[in-house]
Amino acid sequence: MKHILIAGALILGLTACNRDDTTTPTPVVEGAYNPDASATEDADKTRVPYVGDWVWAAKLPDNSYKLGTLSITTRGDETDEAKNGGLGTNALCADDTCATPSGSDFGLLLSAVSNGEAQLVAILGESTGNGNRLVITDSDDRVTLNAQGRPTVSGSGTWQNAQVARAAFVQVDATPDGTVLPEAFVQARAAADAVTLQRLSLPTLDLDAILK
Repeated sequence: MKHILIAGALILGLTACNRDDTTTPTPVVEGAYNPDASATEDADKTRVPYVGDWVWAAKLPDNSYKLGTLSITTRGDETDEAKNGGLGTNALCADDTCATPSGSDFGLLLSAVSNGEAQLVAILGESTGNGNRLVITDSDDRVTLNAQGRPTVSGSGTWQNAQVARAAFVQVDATPDGTVLPEAFVQARAAADAVTLQRLSLPTLDLDAILK
């Protein structure tokens, strides 16, 4: 069965700054490779974009949170609509310790391209459900450092292809070994809280071409 992300209007977002702009955070993740959104594939295809362990938090309309992990291990295949993709696995977590992750499926961070314009998009699969667990577009199409110096992706989109969700991903490390930091979940929830909504649209993506 083809995994297709259908184009159409989605509720996406802009992220309010969650730090003091008079200070510059010191990066704490060594070896991070987190390219901005781009309509052009990086010439160095030996590097894996967004490689490493991330935690995420999705805030739903009832103000509850869904928590999980994303471990990026592999470079995704380039297509006309997808550039600089990092591919791995995502899972759900019951709490900030994530002692027993569940529902493992594919996860992606990539540039989605339409009409020559690129958006930084996160896609978490859920093959046992209706295809996608979470899809968001980053508010400014680049990975930024939070106040603690951790790379962060934040924006809004949809949870399980139905509910509006404000979400954030916070990078734990650049070596994908399943490491989880409880404080990173706290940071992810705070970044998700800061997202404000705007209506945008996503291009159609043939995920099978990227995941093969």
